[in-house]
This record gives sequence, C-alpha cells and structure tokens, in this order.
Amino acid sequence: MMSALQNLLDLLERCALTDIWVGGWLAPLSGEQASWQKFTPDLMTVYLEFGDVIVRCNSIEQYSYLSMKVEDRIVQDPRLAEDDYCITFAKEFLLRSTDPMQVLKFLGYYNSNTDLAGGIFLAAEFVLGGYGYAESLFLDPQNLFGIRIGKERERERWLEQLGRVTAAGLIPKMEQFVWENPKPVQKSDYPAWLRNQYPPNRGLV
Repeated sequence: MMSALQNLLDLLERCALTDIWVGGWLAPLSGEQASWQKFTPDLMTVYLEFGDVIVRCNSIEQYSYLSMKVEDRIVQDPRLAEDDYCITFAKEFLLRSTDPMQVLKFLGYYNSNTDLAGGIFLAAEFVLGGYGYAESLFLDPQNLFGIRIGKERERERWLEQLGRVTAAGLIPKMEQFVWENPKPVQKSDYPAWLRNQYPPNRGLV
C-alpha cells in the first residue's frame, strides 16, 4: 500500500491543478440588505482540484500541522449535509491564470513532530506553471482562521517566524522535502524574466 505522500506525488506528476475550492457558510445580512447572503469561508479545509481527483488540505492538531490527502470527491465532507454550508471556487482569485497549471515542484516543510510519509507537514508549497507563466502557492496551517493561502511573500514571512521559534528551542529543527516533476514544461517555453524569477532550485528546471 502506497503512503499518503507517494499518492500525492503520483497525482502531481500525472495531473495539473484545475481549481481551488473553499467551503463556508451562508448567512443573511440585516437591514435593507436582508435579501442578500454573506459567505464566510471555513479555511480549516482547502480542496485542490486535479481534474477528477481532490487533494484535501486540513489544518489539524490546533492549527499546528497541514494534512494533505488524495481523495475521490469533495462530497466526502460531512458538513455538506448542512443547509447553509456550501463550496465555492477560488483559483481565479488566488492565482494569475485560470488555465490548468502543472506542478513543477512541490516543497513540504516538516520536522520530527510531523509524519512525512503520512502527508503531514508544517506547511507546503507548490510551484505551478504552464506555457508562459509560473507562480507559487503556499499553504500555511498555523492560523486561528485555518489555512492561510499565499505566495512567495507569505512563505518568506513564515520561514522567518519559524526560524525565530526554532532558534528559541520551542520546536524541533525544520527540514525540507523537495520533489521536482520529472516531466516539466520545458524551460525554453518561458520568457526570460520567468526563468530568472524561478532558478533551478526554486521552480523551473
């Protein structure tokens, strides 16, 4: 039986990221806007869509770790049975392109308290690309409101903060797991500014 990590890597090699889904609740507004409903996201769980397959990302153990599991469908979430719970797409608000994006590189941050083979990380980053563009998607589970979804700037802030906590001896030293797609979009397909932005150890190969 393959580990959760191997299932994830096999999926990343085969499929492109097609969407990002976030769940949440609808609640009516008050006053003159009573006919409107406000969507409040539940970022404890974020779903990454790879075609017909979902990677379910959960903030677990009191916002300490990121769990990533390959699943068949979003509807496995029991909260979908609640009348006011719904799912909305978010990729076009978070990334520059709405096209399917190949995972060029996956980085999983972990330490001795996590379970790398079990798909449990401190945080994770996807370097995504297609023909003519590349960008980062960073998932940080260590927030009171759930998973913070960001890019390079959020990753650098997270690393800086983690470095201070580690230096104080509050948590074990962090390690980095790096996987590069063996079948990436060719580097020559990217403009020069993108090749410079993502050198070999950061993105494009």
